[in-house]
Amino acid sequence: MYLGKAEYGNVSLNGAGGGTILYGYMLESNRGIQIDNSGIRGHSGDCLFLISVGMLKMQAKMLNTKLCILHYGNNAIPYIKNEQVAEYVGNELKRLFVKFRNALPGVSIIVVSGGDLGRTIDGVPQSYPYADLLAYKNGV
Repeated sequence: MYLGKAEYGNVSLNGAGGGTILYGYMLESNRGIQIDNSGIRGHSGDCLFLISVGMLKMQAKMLNTKLCILHYGNNAIPYIKNEQVAEYVGNELKRLFVKFRNALPGVSIIVVSGGDLGRTIDGVPQSYPYADLLAYKNGV
């Protein structure tokens, strides 16, 4: 639910009544760089599929969005145990990228693949076996 605009100095929230639930709020200016990352840290990001295309378009217009950076895969990489799982995860991420591309046609989008997240086994640094496959198989 969009509650309206507030100017610096005073903040007023007016809900629809009847037990309106507020999950978060945004206090940002109408210029400069806005960063939103904390809302989905630590999980797969699949909740981004639940955001309606209309809401994405409205926020992009309201915030005058020029650039969207989608960084993916870090939480998934340790759990990818074979090529089939890498392909599944990659296909889901690609589906998400297509959704954002279609919702934000005038916005530049940078896609950043998950890092290797190297690990040490018996004192030897090693890559996760499917970290590169996640990016390679999905054309990212």
